[in-house]
Amino acid sequence: MCSEQFCQSTTVTEADCQAFIFALVAKVSLALEQGQIVRLGHLVAFQVRVKGIASEFPKEFNPKTIMSVSLNYRPNLRFKKMLANLKFVKEK
Repeated sequence: MCSEQFCQSTTVTEADCQAFIFALVAKVSLALEQGQIVRLGHLVAFQVRVKGIASEFPKEFNPKTIMSVSLNYRPNLRFKKMLANLKFVKEK
């Protein structure tokens, strides 16, 4: 589903809907950059995940010890149930 389809299913104008989506992305990005966990109600939670080389002492940490950075997405219970109940069939 694209944002235009989502906007058409609401009672707000498409411009207002687009503005909300852009503002939401900006606010979520800023919060994640600041190390916060972002929870969108009971819908989803986002958190930055950092993988790196462990060290015993903080002085050993430096940017080179970070191996990867990704976005951790934690869906709500309804999404989890949907994923668990997906059925796949081979098309002819």
